[in-house]
Amino acid sequence: MRLVGVLDNSTYDQLRDAVIKAAMDRPAAVIIDIDGLDVRSDSALAAFTSARWQVPQWPDVVIALACGDAMLRQRLADLSVARYVPVYPNVAAATAAIVAGDCLYLHRARERFGPHSFCVRATQIFVRDYLMAWSMLDKVPVTSTVATVFVENALSYTKRGFDVRLEASSEDVLVAVSDTSSTPVIRRERAAGRSPTGLDIVAALCRRWGSTPTPRGKTVWAHIGPGDTLAGIAELLR
Repeated sequence: MRLVGVLDNSTYDQLRDAVIKAAMDRPAAVIIDIDGLDVRSDSALAAFTSARWQVPQWPDVVIALACGDAMLRQRLADLSVARYVPVYPNVAAATAAIVAGDCLYLHRARERFGPHSFCVRATQIFVRDYLMAWSMLDKVPVTSTVATVFVENALSYTKRGFDVRLEASSEDVLVAVSDTSSTPVIRRERAAGRSPTGLDIVAALCRRWGSTPTPRGKTVWAHIGPGDTLAGIAELLR
């Protein structure tokens, strides 16, 4: 895909839906050339990650960006877009990486859960079993804690169930929960003397996390890296 025009909050939905439509044709990959795109809103760049969460054929269809502008590539990295939709300097580089398998996570798992309270425990089991199978036992405590917060939030917002997604490389884990509520997840300022909320705990455990709107609701995600441990909670409770 070669994109030309303005990307801002008014064209966000149009771009996201176009990427999803291209991926639904089940190609091996969708490479999006954004050199002709006039990006006027950093928040609108989340359209690419939003599309990725919604591709029904995930993880079979790879989505990647081709961007010759080094400054824009840095913006995509700073906003964590590049973490989930890999960015390359041109189409040829993106193609080579996809053929070599260099832009894929080593492990992927996805499960749909119903709108039931016992699904909190089922999600914890899902996370534990997959991370143990992937020899990432050290990531279970943080990933399970974060997933629990996201699932409890999803259950409070929707009656239609939710999806849980895990992706892992050799050193880090991505956990994401998608639901049908369009209500954004917002971490509010913590009042003095108040106990921490679930999102306070997520922020203490993960340096990178966020909420992305999707055509059917939203996806809340977190990246658990090598330095993200339960020690963050101890700092929070001081």
